[in-house]
Amino acid sequence: MVLAAGLGTRLRPLTNTVPKPLLPVANRPILEYTFSLLAGAGIGEVILNTHHLADRLEEGLRLLDTAGVRVHLSREPKILGTAGGPKKARSFFGEGTFLLVNGDFLIDIDLQEVVDFHRRSGARATMVLRGDERGGIFVDSEGLIRQFLEQREAALPEWTRTDYTGIHLLEPEVLKLIPRNTP
Repeated sequence: MVLAAGLGTRLRPLTNTVPKPLLPVANRPILEYTFSLLAGAGIGEVILNTHHLADRLEEGLRLLDTAGVRVHLSREPKILGTAGGPKKARSFFGEGTFLLVNGDFLIDIDLQEVVDFHRRSGARATMVLRGDERGGIFVDSEGLIRQFLEQREAALPEWTRTDYTGIHLLEPEVLKLIPRNTP
């Protein structure tokens, strides 16, 4: 699933008229990079949620190079958030592990390595992080998330400060923990 429903508040006024996933980087909409990453990992079909400027985003999708990835839409009249969007689209995922990717992030990563790590770990949820001295996600020496803090707060010295890359791998049972139609 590609999350693309957000309001893009940090990039206003640009996102007052253009959905954040369609903003250009090096003359290409951000979403084209996302589709290229997914296609490179062998992913041929995704569901993409829309809310903010939904008509504009859906129209823009028709003009994008989706790298051969087939795109299904899940429109959210009321924005459902990072967890609510996948909950609404749960029937799309079936019973298998699924990837949840923010449609407004740029990252170059080997998604197969992420999948392999997730499977070896036995986790129900894997959040892909990167080292960042200003990040607010603290992990222990085994890579387990121990605390979410504001940037200015301190954590235990043996923990590593990281930040989110916009990628989750989830098992379908995680969706059972999310209330319906709730952001």
